[in-house]
Amino acid sequence: MKPAVLLLARLFLGLSFLLFGWAKVSGKPVFDGKPFSQSFEGFVQETLSDKGHPFGFWRPVLEIAVRRAPGVFAFLVGGGELLLGASLLLGALLRFSAIGGIALMASIQFCNNPFAGEGPLWAKVAGLVEHGAVALLLLLLALDGAGRFFGLDQLLSREREFDFPKPAP
Repeated sequence: MKPAVLLLARLFLGLSFLLFGWAKVSGKPVFDGKPFSQSFEGFVQETLSDKGHPFGFWRPVLEIAVRRAPGVFAFLVGGGELLLGASLLLGALLRFSAIGGIALMASIQFCNNPFAGEGPLWAKVAGLVEHGAVALLLLLLALDGAGRFFGLDQLLSREREFDFPKPAP
């Protein structure tokens, strides 16, 4: 893929994640007029209620870990988005952070099974497409090494290309 297109995608995603992550860790209202930690706790409670439909294997994770410490997990989500955004903007450790971003998108998607519950199919699939598209774009950036085009990974990769002298026979 053209490096310029990857650069634009990397910068767009990076700025988006940086802004959302900063809003979440700063404690400012993000979605419903409440600080993110309160919104996150409500999201987890709704996901575990009769209205929510997490994937079956994800319900125990939410019940055992996330519900017991929602503030910690809210900070991890916001902090993860903040770090991912910075990594994408700087082009630093891009492959590692993109894999973390894919895990973040997957964990959000696991909270909403589009094939369970009532409601129109288009509304259910919209969430799947939203998180899936971001995860696929992160995968593309990771596989293509997009940080090596106008990024700190470009400088780091030059350091690793040092050619060691071969030992004499």
